[in-house]
Amino acid sequence: MAFKHIILFEQKQIACVSRRRCRARMGMTLIYSIIAISALFALISLAVDLGRVQLVKTELQRAADAAARYGASGVSQSNSVAVARAVAAAADNQVDGSSVVIQNSDVQVGYWGGSPATFTSGGLPNNAVRVTARRVASRGNPVPLLFARVLGLSSCNVSAVSIASVSSSSTPYAFVGISQVTMSGNSDSDSYNSNNGPYSAGSAGSEGSIGSNGDVNLTGKSNIHGDVHPGPSGSLTQGNKVTISGSTSNLTSPMNFSNVDASPYASSNNNSNIPSQFITNGDLKVNSNKSLTIPAGTYYFNDVTFNGNSDVSITGAVTIYVTGNFTMSGHADTNLNLPSNFKIRVQGAGSVKIAGSTDLYADIYAPEADITVSGTGDLFGDAVGDTLKITGNGSLHYDKSLSNSSSGGTQLISMVK
Repeated sequence: MAFKHIILFEQKQIACVSRRRCRARMGMTLIYSIIAISALFALISLAVDLGRVQLVKTELQRAADAAARYGASGVSQSNSVAVARAVAAAADNQVDGSSVVIQNSDVQVGYWGGSPATFTSGGLPNNAVRVTARRVASRGNPVPLLFARVLGLSSCNVSAVSIASVSSSSTPYAFVGISQVTMSGNSDSDSYNSNNGPYSAGSAGSEGSIGSNGDVNLTGKSNIHGDVHPGPSGSLTQGNKVTISGSTSNLTSPMNFSNVDASPYASSNNNSNIPSQFITNGDLKVNSNKSLTIPAGTYYFNDVTFNGNSDVSITGAVTIYVTGNFTMSGHADTNLNLPSNFKIRVQGAGSVKIAGSTDLYADIYAPEADITVSGTGDLFGDAVGDTLKITGNGSLHYDKSLSNSSSGGTQLISMVK
């Protein structure tokens, strides 16, 4: 009898172990099933949700392209017109079944150019519009996801950026005095393109044009290889020793140039690259018989003065923002003799005075300041000022890789997805 009980006890033990093993196998099966279902949902999400996101991205890019193109067509009128046109064009497009809404802050009016070409907002003549179209959570309109919710993803942010530039349909202006241009020296004006090599007098171009929204007075002995255009109601005074190869008709509408905003560089600049003995109270000054090397970077000063017999070496791509006056009577050696490597940007109604006896390669933009060029060295690059006065004997050579034109058609030149 005792033996029988032992057998029954052992059978119960075996049955119990078997049930535990069964429950363990069932538990593992459940875990594997959960993993498999999660993986299946992930694959479905990849096929369905990703497809929807890609479709939205494509539609959003098309809307941004259209907005940038139409916005750029208004650059020649004003920044507000360009922004309004971009916003309106975006609304004419639909993304994921609803109209595209962009805010004014999504539209930047600026400049597209340089080598390599980049978009710059502020500090250069406007010729481009950059539009950013967004479907993001912060705007309350992200792309909703369906199957990915199982994985904890309920939406996806999508953005599209497009830049449209104004393509010039006429000869750009090499040298501009927005209010007035006066040339009384013996300065010729022509053009070249530094992208194609250094300047050569034998192959100089005929795009050394001069423009103003006001009067243009040419009383020296000059050969202008290009157009000379006074403003819509301005007049042209041409001395009997002045020759002009191109058109002298009045502009049909004023040129539009944005003012320089140097404030972003007041606290973010590379001034520390310059030895402290050259900087006093925010001014940069290089005295006679002194030498200064300025490496690549962006710099911010009140006044900048390079006195006679000083020697300044620009060793990279340098942009100098000035909130006061820029005065140069010394020597400046620009890296590779490329005007794009020495950008002078003047904020406000200061002055720019160039009186050196050696050649200067520079891109000068000071739309509220008076520019005076009285040196005997040639100026390679371009110059935009409120007034432009040329009294020296050095010639002017417009580098066509720099663009001042704010008229013409539009072209889509950059898409960033």
